[in-house]
Amino acid sequence: MYCARPARIGLICAAVATSVTFFGPAANATTAAHPKPTVAFLGDSYTAGTGDPQYWRTTSKLMCWDALNFGRSGTGYVNPGKKAIYGVFGDRVENIVEADPSIVIVQGSFNDKDTKGVEPAAQAVLEELHERLPHAEIFAMSPVYRPKKDSTALVNANTAAVHDAAAAVGIPFIDARKFIKVDPSLYRRDLLHPNAKGHLALGKKLAAVLPKRLNAC
Repeated sequence: MYCARPARIGLICAAVATSVTFFGPAANATTAAHPKPTVAFLGDSYTAGTGDPQYWRTTSKLMCWDALNFGRSGTGYVNPGKKAIYGVFGDRVENIVEADPSIVIVQGSFNDKDTKGVEPAAQAVLEELHERLPHAEIFAMSPVYRPKKDSTALVNANTAAVHDAAAAVGIPFIDARKFIKVDPSLYRRDLLHPNAKGHLALGKKLAAVLPKRLNAC
């Protein structure tokens, strides 16, 4: 699968079918048969939950997964958020490893304003997950576009950084930027976080682009 990547603004994928880019051995990885795989979602407020049901609940229901939520609001690969106890994504890797999931999806993050530091931080997180969970399938997922004014450039910069980190590690990258329409009716009043309808759309799109072999239904 191929997504064109002009200059430094990230991948541009015209259709949902081309929203997942596979790198290296991960393209041929297989997951052992399991009636209900345990899947860890690591991310920011989108994963922590700003609507009910959250996107990962919808995806997990459609895929027949047992899901674990490691999302924390305000955080990212380099942004620890306002609550010091949350930490950056890398600070939650140990807990994910202890849970021993068969699939890990790392989402985000729009919170990372220091875009120059995102790629090395993302690569470190993805490498650690890949090395410490050798039998798990790891996916890196970009942030999404939103109606908030002047947010597009930041989403594109973070998308490019996470894409490059995933490519360096050799794990699949999911370009989720267009998984929710840039429509205020799908977002809360802040125009940054999806409401229930927005989460539902995101969860369905994510389930649709994941490899069919991961569906345990």
